[in-house]
Parts: sequence; C-alpha cells; structure tokens
Amino acid sequence: GKWSQATHHFETCIAMGPAPYLYSSFEGVATYHAYYGLGLVHREAGQWEQSTRYFTLALDVNPGFTQASEQLIQNWRIRYGITLQYAKESLQLGIQFHPGSHRLQEKLGSL
Repeated sequence: GKWSQATHHFETCIAMGPAPYLYSSFEGVATYHAYYGLGLVHREAGQWEQSTRYFTLALDVNPGFTQASEQLIQNWRIRYGITLQYAKESLQLGIQFHPGSHRLQEKLGSL
C-alpha cells in the first residue's frame, strides 16, 4: 500500500547517498530528512518502535534537527505514556541546547 511505497522511496534516498556538492540543493535529503520521513511513515502505520528508531537516526546525523526532536517527544508521549511534565522538561532541555528554536518554544507553549 501507500506506506510501503513511501518507505521504499525514503529508503531509496538513503541508499543513493548525498548528492554531489554541485548538484545538492537541499541538505540532508539522503540522510536526516529521509530518516525523519521514515519516522513519520512508520508512526502513521502504527509501527512505534520503528518510528522512534528513525527519529533517533535523524538526530544522530543532525542533532540540531528540531523537528525530529519534537516528533520523538511526541512518540514518547503518545506511545510510551510519558507524562506531560516529562515532555515539558524534555522540551526545556531542548531549548537549553537550541535557544533560538522557535518550534521548541511553540511546542512548550502548546502543552
């Protein structure tokens, strides 16, 4: 179905590797953005462990990729029953490491 097709396309991006510098127009397409996409696809398919794994891989490649941090916290909160207080503390810690992140600040404000 559509999940396996999306998974295939993201995995193809990863297998191809980063584009040569002269042809690269979007950083991370074959690395952390593809891992992030796989995390979203697996979560939508109800595959929480795989989703968490791919968000973590995205952060391994680019620790400053706040969207992956946000989705990882969301996974923990929904799937693993992490308390709202823990989610807030995690976001506050993320803000300490990335003080200019408006997204993390917005997420914290929305909890």
